[in-house]
Formats: sequence, C-alpha cells, structure tokens
Amino acid sequence: MGIKSRNDIWSLVAVTVALLTFLYCLSSFADLVFTDPAADLLASLRTMSKGDL
Repeated sequence: MGIKSRNDIWSLVAVTVALLTFLYCLSSFADLVFTDPAADLLASLRTMSKGDL
C-alpha cells in the first residue's frame, strides 16, 4: 500500500510540473504572437543609426 501512495504522489508532482511547463510555454507563445517583433527591430535599428548603443 505504501508503494501505491508514493506513486500517486510522484504522479501528482509530474502532472503539476507538466502543467506549469505548458503554461510557461503558452505564455511565451502568446507573447511572441501578440507583440510585434518588427517594431522592436526597427526601434533598435533607429537607435543604432543615431549612434546610441
């Protein structure tokens, strides 16, 4: 009986880690989709052309 409860605990830990990883990846994907990377690139090129690094 002790082994089954230990396996249940590790299963819950694994599911929790998987859920947190999924949410982290989802937030990174949403950040990539909903922000405009071209605007950041143009802003950095604009500052580089002025000589400001």
